[in-house]
Amino acid sequence: MDNALFFQLYELVQACHKADVKTIICGGLGVYLSFSKRQNDICNMIRATQDIDLMFSKSDLVEEAKRKAIAEIITNELEYVVCNDKQHHGFMKGQNRRLDILAPPVEGLTRKNYRVCIVKSKVHGHYTEEARFIDEGLRTLLLSDIMGDSEENKRIKFYVPSPTNMMIMKLYAFADRI
Repeated sequence: MDNALFFQLYELVQACHKADVKTIICGGLGVYLSFSKRQNDICNMIRATQDIDLMFSKSDLVEEAKRKAIAEIITNELEYVVCNDKQHHGFMKGQNRRLDILAPPVEGLTRKNYRVCIVKSKVHGHYTEEARFIDEGLRTLLLSDIMGDSEENKRIKFYVPSPTNMMIMKLYAFADRI
């Protein structure tokens, strides 16, 4: 796994922690993080990824203040810019740091086809129906699991979906590809 991707994750988790926003890492990086502490060869079988698939909890997406904090973190503090091909749910930072925002079904948020409006004209999420139960069984990781054992890193949490939710999401992603 690329160290630049871990640094990108580190920045993202730290910024979200400061705003009291729960960071849920899905996709290939989420799968890798789910198994990275295993002492067998499973990590060698996991395909490397080049981006971060980020999802937020339903409770954070329901709160307008948290949605605004999310948009502030992504577009201003961390200086990601919208990828033209992703219509406000895909972002770039520099040449090789990609971030995709996924959104579980949340009542009250405007949805058009596959896009969920988190903050109008700033941040949208890719509608992810299969993440309906994303908040259930989240696995907790610490920032110190990926970047240094400082006391601060030992206190900052982020999450990956439960194995069941992760499998469901990856199966849907696989079906989308074919």
